[in-house]
Amino acid sequence: MNSTIYSKTRLLFKNEGIEGASAELQVPPSTAINIMWEGENSDPQFTGDAFFIHNSLFKAAFFDYLIHKKAQQKAAAEDVLPQWEETPDEEHANFQDDSAAEKTYEEKLASLRKDTKKAEATLLELATILAFGPKQDNFQDAYCSACIEFSRHLELATPLTWSDAYICDNCNVVTAACSVPGCSHFALRGFGRTGMRSASLPLCAEHTHEIPSFDRAKATLSDLSHWDTLFEYEKADIKKVAKRGATIATVASLAIPFAYVAAPGIGAAIGAAKGLHGVAALNHGLALLGGGSLAAGGMGMAGGQLVVTAIGSGLGGVAGMRVASAYMSKDSSFNIETIRGGEGPAVVFASGFTTEEDQKWARWKRVIDTLYPKNPVYRVYWGAKELKDLGVYLGMGGLGGAGGLGLQGLAAKGVKRAAKNLGGVGVANAALGLVTNPWTTASNRAKQAGSALASILARTENTDGFILVGHSLGGALMATAAAALANGADKSPVVGVHLLGAAYPASVATEPLANGVNGKVFNYHSLNDEVLRKLYKVGAFGKTAAGFKGFSQEHPRVINVDVTDKVTGHRKYIDFVALLKD
Repeated sequence: MNSTIYSKTRLLFKNEGIEGASAELQVPPSTAINIMWEGENSDPQFTGDAFFIHNSLFKAAFFDYLIHKKAQQKAAAEDVLPQWEETPDEEHANFQDDSAAEKTYEEKLASLRKDTKKAEATLLELATILAFGPKQDNFQDAYCSACIEFSRHLELATPLTWSDAYICDNCNVVTAACSVPGCSHFALRGFGRTGMRSASLPLCAEHTHEIPSFDRAKATLSDLSHWDTLFEYEKADIKKVAKRGATIATVASLAIPFAYVAAPGIGAAIGAAKGLHGVAALNHGLALLGGGSLAAGGMGMAGGQLVVTAIGSGLGGVAGMRVASAYMSKDSSFNIETIRGGEGPAVVFASGFTTEEDQKWARWKRVIDTLYPKNPVYRVYWGAKELKDLGVYLGMGGLGGAGGLGLQGLAAKGVKRAAKNLGGVGVANAALGLVTNPWTTASNRAKQAGSALASILARTENTDGFILVGHSLGGALMATAAAALANGADKSPVVGVHLLGAAYPASVATEPLANGVNGKVFNYHSLNDEVLRKLYKVGAFGKTAAGFKGFSQEHPRVINVDVTDKVTGHRKYIDFVALLKD
């Protein structure tokens, strides 16, 4: 038992070699909690007060702070700017403007310092409220707005000057009773003396439309065309009525220890729910969830494993419903349309940025019928605004046809010059990862839509399974959906994937993608695809697209199919590719 008396709360950080770190949190009057971490491929170890180290939210917050602090110190001493992948005929697409690169580096450091301070503040606020400890035998049983489970909420022994606070025994989030008269559910409380009450009263997930219904949080579908019934809300959206804006989203995001920090779509959805876009949404969302790469100050995979709680297994659980609800609230164009009935696995397809001609079912029918002429077919519509903006951005005249520089003309100018022409987005700014140009916005919207689709597929009763087909950013959507389904405890409903000119990173690990499919993933790529060859690189901060060169990492169930001899441009996959049989 610790006999040391502390006069104030202190947080003491210490480097442990090049990669590791440790910290001690001292809380008056005599509570001490320690964390030791050896580096990215190891799990953190906690010692100290049992009430603290048995709380998964506290451990996530403590580890989040430690990683941010370590990343900040490493970044100050090392080159943290990303290395651009180059194709052989590009002269020098890397940073050539030293002053711009230096500015980017300083901005990156400033961002890391800011994020570290935020992580520290969150940890200290959580520690302050947990330090009161639980009231003996004081609890209430109710639905929790974090884990969406009917659970026991243990009351904390807060002072009389504080609003009531509870800890959900299932997920360890700080909760409070919903303020809507007659509602028996529990809301996210937040930290501090009043929690969210300083801005507005706490509201449960039903009354903020984070989920449609507690009772139907695990509902399933008999057919994919009924997808919208999952999002029929039972209660009024008090958040809109009260015009509470992003305040609740901020506190709620900080208060939920989501398990799936390895799925970028979740981070992007949370960021989008706060009104952010593109890379900013993705990075901010992952930061709130405690995830992200170490170089960016995130927790990495070890952190993702650490904070796994009872929030729900896979996107068929409540985490998936929350992700899908967040996405639906921001994309009114999302729809799943039944194209035809049939037998066998259902084909689900999605386009990327296209012209009106590319949208026609007749063109898609040709490529789908090369392998699945008698299968049922569904079409996913998504991101109408983002795809329209991207079409204008790429000189496609708002998707109606050629305009501006045109795709080929713009691509021919090369990465560096194209970056200048594309809305003033410079290479240095792109590398910083804070650019919200139409490409990155549409790309991250595709990932959000993919996560939402995965949640819907996981809830659909289809014994034959699904075959996912996507072109361009639609390919990114389908790849994201498949990879997300690998996280679930249940068998993935996807039995095959076909990616056509996918605007998806070639460097991603292929194991998660393969694990989300009970069959094979075919990636059709072409070296004649100038859109992916040049413009994708600009929008993706130097990365090469899987639809241009194929996936870099080999896997026996992820098959790269070189169609360079058949496909002469980004729009030609649908016209000339024949889908391969598993």
